[in-house]
Amino acid sequence: MVTKTESLYNALLPMKVVSFNDIVEKASSIIETTPNRGYIYRKYVKRLIESGKLQRIRRGLYTVLSPLEEPKRHIVDKLLIASKIKDEYYLGFHTALEYYGCASSFYNEAYICVKVNDRFDPFEYKRFSFKPVFVEDTTIGVEEKHYQGSIIKVST
Repeated sequence: MVTKTESLYNALLPMKVVSFNDIVEKASSIIETTPNRGYIYRKYVKRLIESGKLQRIRRGLYTVLSPLEEPKRHIVDKLLIASKIKDEYYLGFHTALEYYGCASSFYNEAYICVKVNDRFDPFEYKRFSFKPVFVEDTTIGVEEKHYQGSIIKVST
């Protein structure tokens, strides 16, 4: 018999990087009730972290580890992480060039364009730095692209 925690893990696995909101959304369809966010964290997220199936990137952001890989050898995808930091965003500047394959080199930085009221503190995870760039609009000149089974927003 598959537990609800295992069902949640199986639902999150194809996403590779998830926000806490993604987890709540998936959990609400598995649990059959509308539990509060604290309950989902204590009952499911904390257990998945302790069992090595989720790895915390920063508060509210997690990478889903494959059962076939060791957590220390997990390959980080900075574009997937950058796409989950905020809901209204786009990947810009050198990060967009890297997505399109036009960059002459790959940076260890990801530039996430957000409105000032959606700001976040820059942070580092593994060898990558994630930095906000403040913009007036997050829709003009932005395309949604399929990437690693997810939809990401990239500057044109």
